Amino acid sequence: MKGVGILVVATAGAYSQSISQVLSRYSQLSKLSSYISTLPQLSSLLTAANNFTFLAPTDDAISSWLATAPSISNSTIEATLTYHLLNGGHPFASFSNRSNLISTALSNATYANVTNGQRVEGKRVGSGVEFTSWNKKTSKVTTADVISTGGLIHIIDSVLNIPQDELTTIAAANLSYFINIIAQGNYITLNNGAYVQHFDTMADATFFAPNSAAALASFNTTGFNQSMLNTLFEYHVFPGLMYSTNFTNGTTLITAAGIPVLVTVDDQGSIYLNTAKIIMPDYLISNGVMQVLDSVLNPTNITRPTFPPATSSSTTNTTIPAPNSPAPTPQSSSKDLSKGGIAGIVVGICLAAIIALLIAFYFLRQRRKAAKGKEQKNSEEMDKPKLKPELSNNGILEIPQLDTEQPPAEVGEPLRHELDT
Repeated sequence: MKGVGILVVATAGAYSQSISQVLSRYSQLSKLSSYISTLPQLSSLLTAANNFTFLAPTDDAISSWLATAPSISNSTIEATLTYHLLNGGHPFASFSNRSNLISTALSNATYANVTNGQRVEGKRVGSGVEFTSWNKKTSKVTTADVISTGGLIHIIDSVLNIPQDELTTIAAANLSYFINIIAQGNYITLNNGAYVQHFDTMADATFFAPNSAAALASFNTTGFNQSMLNTLFEYHVFPGLMYSTNFTNGTTLITAAGIPVLVTVDDQGSIYLNTAKIIMPDYLISNGVMQVLDSVLNPTNITRPTFPPATSSSTTNTTIPAPNSPAPTPQSSSKDLSKGGIAGIVVGICLAAIIALLIAFYFLRQRRKAAKGKEQKNSEEMDKPKLKPELSNNGILEIPQLDTEQPPAEVGEPLRHELDT
């Protein structure tokens, strides 16, 4: 959003300018400005608006929208542009990757039957912000945070679609499995049409729509009369608004059938009603919202889902094998060792201990042998004869000689003199 900072500076003096005055300064919004000036109720609404966020579709967006409905009435155009006026200030930075279902100024009963105005979904997608309207149509913000008196303007690249009734939404979303379930349950026949019509006119309704091959296969009407089938239909309707952001783990909802359904939200944010999982959340409809499920709710089996034990993501690697590749050989752990394997380990430990003892005995023997040799050597030196000088009869000091052939040594004159003395 490189242009946001420039727009804030350029519109610094726009605090006293109305929505119409601000829009007239953008050439790509000329068609929008023209409609506002020619539709008095819309003009009055925008002039009096306060604490709002207005989503302004470009000229190209309006042209593309009109091309899909060339005979569209002014009342529908007015209602559609009213749907673009959001309640409250929602600057670009306030959006996250979590859905935000925002109420709008569209409360005309001809187009909406939702308390506090029809909703539009806004969330951060990548580095941008997108708004989702009927049948999951997305409109991207191209210019954000244009300041006006009382609120903000975001310029978007496509026109929002006003949500339609449930049956129209089911067909537009191509929920083929759910359409088959409705047909099998006789919910759209002439005889039962008034019954279903009642729920289409009910304010603030939440519909649970099972749409999967498994759901269709499990929907068996054998043995059911129409009253029982209608009760099953009512078990898929909640009299209140339950957007994906409203579900709380561990709570219970009382359906239109008066039978409870259990709500479970797992660690990844997946939502379960009993054991049925919401696979496509928040389809906006004229009188509320539709949550698409992967299976049919069974009022005779009200249980919560069971999840496998959690594994550490830091130590677990998931490898997807190539097609037709042989299954990997499981690695054995200490718990999987056979008796033979355990015996082999014990034998190995014993052999290692014996070798260690032999090595220790060898070094001890060598040490003792060395000590004994040293002791014997000292003993031999002590047994040698000591040479002591002796005084002869004639007064001569004689020193014994090892060599007997050598004559006795004589003491010199000074020593002899001392001895004589």
